[in-house]
Amino acid sequence: MRRMNSVLFSYLPLNRDPVQVTWMKKLELDGRVDFVHFESNIHKRAGVFKTIGFLLSLIRMPQGVWYACDPYSGFWVGLIAKLKGIDFHYISFELYSEFQPWNRRSKFMRKELELREKLMFRWCHSAYLSNKERAEWYMKKFRIQEEKIFVFENIPTYPDASKVALNPKLADWLENHKVCVYQGSIGSRPIHLFGTLAVFLKRHGYEFLVVSKKTEQIQRLVSAHSNMRHEEYMSPSELNEVLARCDLGFACYHSRDKNNEFCAPVKVFDYLKHGLPFIISRHASLGYLKKEFPEMIFDFNLESMEELESSVSGLIRMAGTKVDSLMLQDRFLSPVERRVSSDNR
Repeated sequence: MRRMNSVLFSYLPLNRDPVQVTWMKKLELDGRVDFVHFESNIHKRAGVFKTIGFLLSLIRMPQGVWYACDPYSGFWVGLIAKLKGIDFHYISFELYSEFQPWNRRSKFMRKELELREKLMFRWCHSAYLSNKERAEWYMKKFRIQEEKIFVFENIPTYPDASKVALNPKLADWLENHKVCVYQGSIGSRPIHLFGTLAVFLKRHGYEFLVVSKKTEQIQRLVSAHSNMRHEEYMSPSELNEVLARCDLGFACYHSRDKNNEFCAPVKVFDYLKHGLPFIISRHASLGYLKKEFPEMIFDFNLESMEELESSVSGLIRMAGTKVDSLMLQDRFLSPVERRVSSDNR
């Protein structure tokens, strides 16, 4: 194996999780990571022999700086790094110990995940988090020292800028309609809002495009709303082309999911990059973006359809104004990395 100064470990492949892709590319472009080590066997169902194999690969891994971005491979990476005296850094994408899908699992599993993260925070030299709210949550829950925590005020995305040819029918449809787009997972979203939004958009002559995995819920929604269209997940290049031809964006999150209080959704930064005004359900972690881009973000209370309709009306008015996406990129594509301190709370 070639000599490497820094390695990032992940248990998810790069093409599965857009959040991890974003952070990994950021680290690579900053010159911090020379190599990404993908280990698909280290996850919640990893067997003993697979785990031993991963540990052996860690022991043989060149020394330098190690990064980890999940509590599965990261737990073992942190342990071996601690034993070998290697500089170890943890990157938190989600509140794993509170993440909503795990809340449906056993109390033991939630406690196990919490212990993994607690130990990683103790072992690491520093932790990289997506916003101040998440940093403060971790500091309070695990009693982490301030000097260990870094926050990226803004998380850039780096979609493939190469031009691709879209499906001719889709390209023609985008060219001839005013379109509001949602791209991303559907499973953990309040799905009823998609139908409500389709109704509000139709009143203003807009189509609603959903780019996601095909599900029965989506099929029922498309059948029920004539202005709603679904497209399967596509490559980053294709998605880049689609977003460039849309007019508005949409995002929403369950208010009961603890993780959503601190999320930094990649789709939001994709919308901003393309100059798309967008609607999003209100939550604390996007407060700084709302303050930075008041002309672009129309938020609403998840429980208030009146607020959603009002946000749609404001968004439609905004859609008539051409937004300079290059100017927006200058405002958010340069991440601000800083320590969390009492002065910033």
